[in-house]
Amino acid sequence: LDPRGKIYDDTSFDIDNTLHTGRLGIPGTAETGLWRYSIKNTAAAVQVLSITVMSRAADAGVPPVTVNAHINQGTSAWPNPLVIFAEVSHGFLPVIDAKVSATVERADGTSIIVDLLDNGADPDAVENDGIYSRYFVNFGGNGRYSFKINVQGKDGVTRLSARRHGRALYIPGYVQNGNIQQNPSRPPSVDDNTQKLGSFQRVKSGGTCFVSQVPTTGTIPDMFP
Repeated sequence: LDPRGKIYDDTSFDIDNTLHTGRLGIPGTAETGLWRYSIKNTAAAVQVLSITVMSRAADAGVPPVTVNAHINQGTSAWPNPLVIFAEVSHGFLPVIDAKVSATVERADGTSIIVDLLDNGADPDAVENDGIYSRYFVNFGGNGRYSFKINVQGKDGVTRLSARRHGRALYIPGYVQNGNIQQNPSRPPSVDDNTQKLGSFQRVKSGGTCFVSQVPTTGTIPDMFP
């Protein structure tokens, strides 16, 4: 079902009985918005199905939304926290108000989801600069920790900032000849000149880190309340 309500049923697919695949080609430019699909298993037994969506930009001159992600170090020792970073951009401009989270696969085999923020609070340096970050301190076992970043943009909420914010540290004033001199007021971090983006989703690997010295007996103490 496309965003305008047009239904593509079984007769719209090209079926390959040899490869057991069905292919749906959308002529022209696909509608912008949320596409929905449903699958009905008509066989008596349970079947494993997979879906692959392939697309390309409608305009080669318009850059896609991209994600660059990493953690602050490749090896660490408890109780030092890790910092997860994810930069979401559209060309050279930051994407703000997206929902960004990291799925952390811990050394003990369990997973945990951490929401990343772009609100200027530590460890985030600048609010609304398109760089989302968060401390990770919920360790479970010694060994490798892997990070996967999930970014979701919601139509009408996620925006493209009209300018890249400077990352220099703002200093309110300085001392000259024993007198305090004030600098101009700090410019606002939110630019009203923003453009709304449509819905989108991106998944990106954030890398891995090997963590050691995590207590293996008893409850791991909370070092960062």
